[in-house]
Amino acid sequence: MKKATVVVYEEDEFNSMFDAMFGDLHNDPDVYFLVEKEHPQQGLYHYLLSEKLKKLTFGLNSIFSLSYYSLPRLIADLNKRYDHVSVLMHNACLRKPKYPLGMFKRLRKKASFNLLYTDVHERWGVCTHANYLFENKAFDRVFTIDPSDAETYEIELCSTPYSYDERYGNIASEKKMYFCGSNSGRIYPLYRIWAEAKKRNMSVEYDLTGAKDYMEFFEQDENVRCGGHISYDEVLKRSLESSCIIDIVQKDQKALTLRPYEAVVYNRKLLTNNRSILDFKYYNSRYMQLFERAEEIDWDWIAADTEVDYGYQGDYSPRKLLELLE
Repeated sequence: MKKATVVVYEEDEFNSMFDAMFGDLHNDPDVYFLVEKEHPQQGLYHYLLSEKLKKLTFGLNSIFSLSYYSLPRLIADLNKRYDHVSVLMHNACLRKPKYPLGMFKRLRKKASFNLLYTDVHERWGVCTHANYLFENKAFDRVFTIDPSDAETYEIELCSTPYSYDERYGNIASEKKMYFCGSNSGRIYPLYRIWAEAKKRNMSVEYDLTGAKDYMEFFEQDENVRCGGHISYDEVLKRSLESSCIIDIVQKDQKALTLRPYEAVVYNRKLLTNNRSILDFKYYNSRYMQLFERAEEIDWDWIAADTEVDYGYQGDYSPRKLLELLE
């Protein structure tokens, strides 16, 4: 059976991150990447697809989605060339192109629909519409990278898809530590790491979003940058220019961030406070260190010149996920 897969993106600044996750599929002739763009008459169509009009028309307004969105047209085209079409969406791609529930019902005979949660189910905004569609059974299969969500919502647990990109494979690392992320719930441990590193004349580099009010804590250190969004391409480049990647998660988080995957795929040390790292397939205490307080960190381990090699075998390639799709 000849099968096509459509991977749906939203047109936004996070696409470079999803490119890193699904990059292995870019040269596959049977995988199609769709970026839904805003329609020039979006105001009119948003009204035609609104919940208010849905109630007045008993859901018949969803027929407008077939002309407003690119996805139905792409599926119709692929149906002519393939025996089966499988659509993969992730929760964040459903923030702006809020596909109406009726569209899924109209297209179910023409394609199967799969949802991947790359964020926790309760995260407002990036999961709101995905949750609505999930609760109304719009998808044939639903996956999550979060163990707690898998248990709570009876969703299939899978590994985060992540692709090796040869453009970054030969970046030379310097002896320094790097963190990038929001300040939410992280400022104190990041400050303590920075302070302990400074005592030892060790280099630490941070890119913090939403943390301008905290610069005084870091004594206006030029290596601590507090600003807006940074593209994932730049984040990955800066991570790999460092010998040790710092991973700080918020309290009670179990899902792994992309930092452990970056460390394993590109062979870098990892310093993390996420206890789930102990269950990670590639956990190796020679290259990964778990800590709760900065005072517990083994700074000799960070300073040591260690040739890192996890022996990665491509386990997290998105091709593995495609094998699970309906």
